[in-house]
Amino acid sequence: MEIKFAASGDIEKIFELSALNFDWTKEGIEGAFKSKNIILKAEENGRLVGFLIAADLVDSYNLLLVAVKEEQRGKGIASKLIEKLEELAKEKDIEKIWLEVRESNFKAIGLYQKNNYKNIYTRKKYYFDGENALIFEKEI
Repeated sequence: MEIKFAASGDIEKIFELSALNFDWTKEGIEGAFKSKNIILKAEENGRLVGFLIAADLVDSYNLLLVAVKEEQRGKGIASKLIEKLEELAKEKDIEKIWLEVRESNFKAIGLYQKNNYKNIYTRKKYYFDGENALIFEKEI
């Protein structure tokens, strides 16, 4: 498996995988490529198996999306994507990486905790359906 920067030619495949897990539109994914974002992809035998999108906010990264194909889950791909983001952060002297996650998304919460992210805050009724968002952070 290889982790590398995604290119605009990856938009369709990233959107297809994103649509299985998130409510981002194709325009949102396209916009991520046009904005100041870090977009990483995980490939196995030339096929996309996962991706990560993070916003570069000058002194921190905001981890926006991490997705792995269902049949590839449990192989550490999401952790490898996060580790690569952390390497990039160290190279740029980024102080922290933060993210928000639904409090009911136990698999994602477990992933972040396994990678030493700490729950620092709860945003009450953050999502459209009234669910809380947990804010996680890791100092780099």
